[in-house]
Amino acid sequence: MFATIVIVKRHAKRIIYDIVGLVLIILSPFLGAIPGPGGIIVFFAGLSILAVHNDWAKNLLIWARKNATNMLDLIFAENKKIQLLNDAIGIILLIIGSVIFAYVAPPLRYGLFIAPIAAGIFWLARNRNRYKKFLKR
Repeated sequence: MFATIVIVKRHAKRIIYDIVGLVLIILSPFLGAIPGPGGIIVFFAGLSILAVHNDWAKNLLIWARKNATNMLDLIFAENKKIQLLNDAIGIILLIIGSVIFAYVAPPLRYGLFIAPIAAGIFWLARNRNRYKKFLKR
């Protein structure tokens, strides 16, 4: 009797962990519009919760940790065409944020314009390693 209660509790705990982790992963794209890296943090929080009981999630989390810098280096390569494309993306994001600020009513304005402005500034600073010039000063 006692052994079955322990087994049921263990399985219930695993099911609860899996449901919470999946809900966080499913919510992460919708939270991407939050200023800052909201969706990314929620996605990795969900993946971390799933990694408690699932080997596939643990392996995916380890792979993401190892390859995060490689992915940034791939996106922000030293190729001139890619650098120009990244500059264009950053400028377009700044323009989108400015248009939102200019044309959206004040209650929504402040929440909606921050994400594209912050993303544009990040994109322009990360491209061509411009942020390193600021760090040296």
